[in-house]
This record gives sequence, structure tokens and C-alpha cells, in this order.
Amino acid sequence: MKTTKETFHELLIGYDYYEKGLDGNLAEEWFPMDRPIQCIASITTDFKGTERGLHYLNEEQKEKPESKTSDGHVIPKVEERGITLRQLRAVFKNIERRCVPEGWKSSKDGKTLLIPDTVTLYDVNIHIIKKFSEESQLSFVETLPSTAGPQPPRWFVSHWWGEPVKDFISCLETHRKDFFRNFTGSDERRGGGMTIDTPFWICAYANNQWRLDEEITKDPLQSSFTKAMKIAKGRTLSILDTRGIVFSRVWCVYELYFTLIDKDKEPEGVWAVYTAHKNQYKNWRGKVTYNRNAVGIISGKKGATSDRQDASYTAAREAPFPFELIHKSLTTTIETAEASKEEDRRRILNSIVGKEIHDLDTDPEYSHKKYTLLNTVLRATFASSYGTLQAALGKDKAIQNQVLDIMSKGTMTNGMEFYFEDATWKDLTTETAAQLITNLPVTIKSLYIFGATFGPTYGHALTEWIGRSTNLQFLSIWNSSLGNKEGGKEVGAKLAKILASNKTIKKLMLWRTDFVGSRNVSDWSNMLACNVTLESFECEGLSLFIKDVDPSSCKNNNVVSYHKLNGAFNELRHSKRAYFENGIFPDGMLTNEGVKILCKGIGLNSSLKMIKLWYHGICGDGITPAVGSALMKNSSILSVNLFEDGVDQNKILKISLKKLWLYTKERKPRIQFLLNSLDVSFGVRGDGNEEEGCGDDNRFFSRFLAC
Repeated sequence: MKTTKETFHELLIGYDYYEKGLDGNLAEEWFPMDRPIQCIASITTDFKGTERGLHYLNEEQKEKPESKTSDGHVIPKVEERGITLRQLRAVFKNIERRCVPEGWKSSKDGKTLLIPDTVTLYDVNIHIIKKFSEESQLSFVETLPSTAGPQPPRWFVSHWWGEPVKDFISCLETHRKDFFRNFTGSDERRGGGMTIDTPFWICAYANNQWRLDEEITKDPLQSSFTKAMKIAKGRTLSILDTRGIVFSRVWCVYELYFTLIDKDKEPEGVWAVYTAHKNQYKNWRGKVTYNRNAVGIISGKKGATSDRQDASYTAAREAPFPFELIHKSLTTTIETAEASKEEDRRRILNSIVGKEIHDLDTDPEYSHKKYTLLNTVLRATFASSYGTLQAALGKDKAIQNQVLDIMSKGTMTNGMEFYFEDATWKDLTTETAAQLITNLPVTIKSLYIFGATFGPTYGHALTEWIGRSTNLQFLSIWNSSLGNKEGGKEVGAKLAKILASNKTIKKLMLWRTDFVGSRNVSDWSNMLACNVTLESFECEGLSLFIKDVDPSSCKNNNVVSYHKLNGAFNELRHSKRAYFENGIFPDGMLTNEGVKILCKGIGLNSSLKMIKLWYHGICGDGITPAVGSALMKNSSILSVNLFEDGVDQNKILKISLKKLWLYTKERKPRIQFLLNSLDVSFGVRGDGNEEEGCGDDNRFFSRFLAC
């Protein structure tokens, strides 16, 4: 007869575990379990996860490890009984050693013999959780000697008990790697810094299986589930089983309601969906870098913290997510969700629609606007992820239309980014790109577009969506061209007219595009004169590409190819087509006359704080009177930034900027003038004080011209 110590050796003493290090090699390490271990999240200094420090999730653990209440509880509050990967690995190590020799049989039919790969949480509850905690009569987490005290969860885990534990842990392991980085405040808020000693909240291990009636309340809003989600600040990790059952379980539905809808309680909520699926991770350039056992989709523009808040990394990481699971999830209906106990189903559905506690046991309504809202938000949040979009756009037309229609109904307010230059979008057609933009949720706050060269059809679709948007505050378009004689002129003018009456836009960045040029500058001048919310106008033209024009590529209507050599990768990037005439890109350059026209609108604007005009072929000193006059009329502008792609031009620009500073010397407030690449600035600093040496000093002026 084995003793408890022998049976549960991995839980009580420790275990060996093989893990791949940064060098790619497997290394064996001993993980002790016989002493209290503090719960931590890491703080990193770089993208590789170099540790800078530790964030102790419960400071009391350092002072009073393993403190207990009078009734023996190590952690009295159920919501603080998170479990770490160190502890979960011990569970699976115990499964591997005991399952086959002891002849475990499936809890489902009591007959089928189990192997480690098929053991579910239902089986673990019988063979490990309840047997291990039988003597203590406490929860599993409290019974572990490695538990030092309260283990507040950084993430709440929503899942179905019927999934194999091996797959479940694979998802958590992958999630830990995806969220290891914790370099910024945003990383911290999104749950970064995950280590093997950072707790997840998992109901089976947190709830006392001997006293479930005491720990699971009638009102879902007062349950340990809800309280744990509050501690996790609405960060929910859904483990999607291979059959997609999780979205048909009523407790999982309630957990997503709290994460996606109940924003008054946790406005910072993050939803991550992971599934066990072996895949090869390919970076944004299409290169295979390593193998993975699971893949996750993260709600919102920022993705996982290891994505570095870069949509290219997010799209590459999410690309292998199996589309059949995505498609099944997009047809989920909340009101038909099931539960092991009928009373749970009634109470949760009634709680979602806002019924009082005395009405929670009544029959639920099966057509309610709250169910419709949750169905819509859940599907749209899933549909708008990069992994879902890329998978759907590679399917037939009917599936594309279904997914894009679902996305269009979303109400999310986060931003979206599209790096169309990346390998993950390489097969996107003009028609599909236009359809994608047309169906973006109109409620998003920011939109970033990189490398869009799909032509005027796409450009018109983009401007029409901007016209319908209701919450757009930040629009950024980079390295994009429309590629024919009339495209830039027409689409740019259309965009300017739409933005003229827009009441939400605050920052506009048009970098290296053919949307703004000498042929439609009057429309952009009118936009600046009429718009009352725009605070930052950053517009980079195409003058830096003039020397990269390939004359042999000239087609009808003077449309040419141009490119820029990227030295870092030793390859041509940003290869585009645009209208070229008389040695310039008239739809991508303002030149002096265009700047003068634009200044008429600048002078009439009342909201602008910053103007940036780079690479527009500005030369000579002819712009000083026009710009100076506009700045004297406009009292809101605080910063003016000019730059050109040429030493001679910038020498002249320096003179112009100095003259502008002198021209506007009596203006209040003062303006900071910048010539960025040459590190020349003068006017006022960010604190509002005069920049050193900016007075009317001839000696300074001489040094300035000579630099």
C-alpha cells in the first residue's frame, strides 16, 4: 500500500521537467514543491525577456508565508486561490506516473482505460484533487505545500472540464511565453510578466470540492468566479477545445459577458482564446522560427505582450489558428448554452439580463437584447482578430462574406493595424482588400494602414469607411500609393472633403503616400480650414523617392515604379507605383506653391497644435511669408516640423525656420520649430520655456547657419 507521500510525490516533493532554453536546447531542471513559493510576475528590459526585477503579487507572502486562519485555511478567499504553472506541471507529472499502472478509467463511462494524453479534469478531480485534499478537507491549492499564502490570479481561465489536461496545460504554457514580456505600463495592464510562478484562476483547483455548496453562491455576481475575474482585472483566457464546446457552456458564457460587456466593472479587460494545435511559427517575413504546441488569438490591436504591440507580429503568431474552430465559434448562440446543473443555467442567463436575486430561479427569457448583444460582441471580437481575418480571407466567398459581416457589426473601440507588406497578407487581392476595409467596425478609435498598393478601388472604399466611422480619432497611412494618374488626386481630394466635416479625428498621419499633392492641395487647405478637432497633421511626401524612380517602368499616363533600398535586410522594400511628371510626384509632393495654398487653411484652423511636412520638395525661402502669416493668425499651433531629403535643401530650410522664429517672435504662445534629422530645434521646449540660445542673438544666429 503506497503512502500519500509516494502517491503524490510530485505534488509534495517535486519533479524533473525538461524545458527548451533560449539557446533552443532542452534542459532538465528540478522543481521543488515541498516548501512555500512566492507568486511573482517578472519585469523585463528587452524583447528577449531579460529579467530586470520581480513583481510580488502578494507582498504579505514575503512577511508571513503559509499563514493560516483558525479553521485551517491557507487562503480564506476562494478568488485568491490561483494556481501556478509550477503546480500544474506537478499535476500532469503525477498523471504520467500513475495513470496507466493504476488502470485509471474514464469518468465518462467508467470503462475506457485512460492514458496521460486523454485524462480530463473530470478524471483529475476523482484521482488527484479529491484524494489529495481528502485529509485536509480544503481546496487543492490550499493543500499544496508549495502554496505560500494567497495567490491572486493575474489571469482568469475559462474552459470546459472535458478537454484533456495535457492540451489545457499546453495552452497555458504557450500563453506564458506569449505574455512573458512586461516592459511598459501597457504590458503590465495587459497581464505581461508571466512566469511559472504567476497564478491563473482555475475553478476546479480553487473551489473546495468538499464544500462546493458553501463556496458557489446562488447569485453569479457574488460568486468566486466573478470575484476572481475582478482580481484579474477582466483578463480572461478561454481554452478552446478541439470541438469548440467551451462556447456552449453557460459558465464560460457568463465569464465572457463579464470580460466583453460589463465594462463598467473592468474597462481594461483582455480576452485571449487559446487552443492546443501544433504549428510552426512563421514571422512576418514568412520565415519559420520555431515549433509550438498551441496558438492563441488576442482581442484588441495590441495582441500579446511579446508581439511588441506590433500588428505584424500579432498577425504572424495568430495565423496558424485552426479556422474550423473559428468558424464554429462564430455561430455560437448564448441563450442555448448548457450547464451540468440546470439551476446554474437559469441563474446565469437571468443574471445576464439583469434580473434581481429573487428572480434568478425563474425560467429565462429566450429572446432578449442582452443575449443578442453578447452574441454580436463575442462573434465580432473573434472575427476582427488578425488570425481570423487572414484565415477567412483565404476561404471561399461565402465564408469571407460571413466573417466580414460579423466583424462589421462589432462595437469594439480599440484600434486595428494592417501591415499589407508582410508575408501574412501576400495573397490579398484588390477586391478583397476593399471589402475588408469596408467592413471594419465603425466604432474603432484608431486605424493604421501600412503598404497598401491596391489602387483607387481600395482607396475609395477606405475613404467611404472613414466617412461612416463614428469614433475614429487616429488615422495613420504609411507607404501606400494608389498607382494611377487620377487615383491619388481623386481619392486624396475625397478624403480631405470627408475629414473637413469629421468631428472625431484628432491625429492624422499620411507618411509616404500619394494622397496629398499639388493637384489636390486646395481640398486639403479647405479641410484644415473647416475641421475643428484635428490636433496633429503629419504629412510626408514622396520627394525622397525621386532618385529611386525606375524610368524603364514608365507606363501609360506616366505611372512609374519607385522603391527604397532597405539596408538592414539588403532587399528592396516599399516598391510602389505612382504618377510622375516633370521630375516630381504631383500627387505626393506639395512644393513651395502647394505649401502656400495649404497655409491659407492653416491660418483659419482653430484646433491644430502640430504640423509636420517632410519630403515635399520645399526649396528656397519662398515659404516664409506664407507660413509666418498663417502662424500669426492661428494661435493654437505649438510645433512646426519641416525636413527634406537633401543637404542643400535643408540648409535653406534652416534659414527659413530661423526667419519664421523671428517672424513669430511676438506671438503668444511661442512655437517650437524643428528640423528633425539635423537635430536643429529652437523656439520653446516642452515645458514652455525658451530654448537656450534662441534669443535675438547675432552670435547664435551665425553659429546656427554654420552648423
